Amino acid sequence: MQKLTEQELTKVRELVNQFNTLKIQLGDAYIAQQMIMKKIDEVKVSYSAMEEELVSVYGQDATINIETGEVSITEQEEK
Repeated sequence: MQKLTEQELTKVRELVNQFNTLKIQLGDAYIAQQMIMKKIDEVKVSYSAMEEELVSVYGQDATINIETGEVSITEQEEK
C-alpha cells in the first residue's frame, strides 16, 4: 500500500483545516448578516412609527431638517 509522504500529508491536512476554517467563517458571516437584517427591519418599523407620529403632529406636508430640527410646511400648488 502506498502512503503520502509526511510533507504531503502535512500539506493536505493544512489545506483541509483552512477549508474548514473558511466554511465556519462563512457560516458566521451569514449569521451576522441575518442578525443585521433583523435589526434593519426593527429600525424600519421604529422609523415608520416615528414618521406617523410626526405626521400627526406636523402634518403630511411637513419637511423636517434633521440637522437643525426645523419644520417647514410645503405649500400645495393649486392645479
